Amino acid sequence: MKKRRIDRKQETNELRAYEAAREGAKQIKVPEGLRQATREVGDIEARIAEANRQITAVQQSGRVVTSRVTALGTLVSDDVKENWRNDAIQFPRLIAELQMAGAITTHIMEVLCESMDVTQTEMCQLLDRADRKWEAIKEQLP
Repeated sequence: MKKRRIDRKQETNELRAYEAAREGAKQIKVPEGLRQATREVGDIEARIAEANRQITAVQQSGRVVTSRVTALGTLVSDDVKENWRNDAIQFPRLIAELQMAGAITTHIMEVLCESMDVTQTEMCQLLDRADRKWEAIKEQLP
């Protein structure tokens, strides 16, 4: 009989401790930054779920689109339309093609340097980077 009383006392103490902790938790104010972060996490989770639904839909449709990353980090797809919409592919292409077509004359170079506030050496480096990037992309295109 004595042991049972101890158990009830222990249960009562545990219950009081639980209720006190619960009351204390109610009084804790959650900082607005934490609330905002929690909302952002929810938004990210929703976007991930939508992306997963889209992936599932593509997989179920039987349409397979593969992609590769160039040595310079540009994502290249087997889908020609996707590549057309990809600025990371089309911008270096445009710059490299303008240069190859001779559209970047001495006068154009001077005007661009002045407009962009760069030296001719920096402009040449930029043009070379665009050309190298376009060459790396072309190697990966279907």
